[in-house]
Amino acid sequence: MSITISQKREYPITPEGTVSAVLGAITSWDNFPQDGKNSKTGKMETRFKTRLIFSYVTDTTQENGEPFSVDQFLWDSDITNKNSKLGPVLKKLTAGTSVTPEPGMDIESLIGTQVQVMVEHYKSPTTGRVSAQIGSFQRKSDQGKNSVDIPDGFAATTEERLEKMRVAILAKRGTSTAAAGAGANAGTVADEDIPF
Repeated sequence: MSITISQKREYPITPEGTVSAVLGAITSWDNFPQDGKNSKTGKMETRFKTRLIFSYVTDTTQENGEPFSVDQFLWDSDITNKNSKLGPVLKKLTAGTSVTPEPGMDIESLIGTQVQVMVEHYKSPTTGRVSAQIGSFQRKSDQGKNSVDIPDGFAATTEERLEKMRVAILAKRGTSTAAAGAGANAGTVADEDIPF
């Protein structure tokens, strides 16, 4: 199998600003490579960790009528780690409820949570491409008022889009998809499949 990256294509980017949104899907990339410096040896090394992606549907729409979405990438799935970014995200998503974030909790039960999101644009210093990122967010206190709906098929299309992104990132790194826990035949990925 070969993976090829072809021509560039621009994707619509979620506009900057505060928007209403709903947590529409949660995706997990198991055994994803993360580069970092070993605190004992001082040398750079690659560790394989779980990466969680929370995908939000916003109340802003594209020219074709489909809603914009924005992803929140989290490296650590261990909420007991004091440096984990997942713990604070879960606290915000469960604020004002009887749910307490704890190890082993079913995070997919949070899908459907209504939030206010501050969307910010980030320009890659290496590629110059612009992407939308979540600067900050908070759970809406009134979950039923002015709610954003999750479109039919959102989880499946998000999973497909993120899998293409994952395969392309691994190809650029030179890491095989098999080493990073992918299925046997990830296929060919064109640059137009990558929304970043």
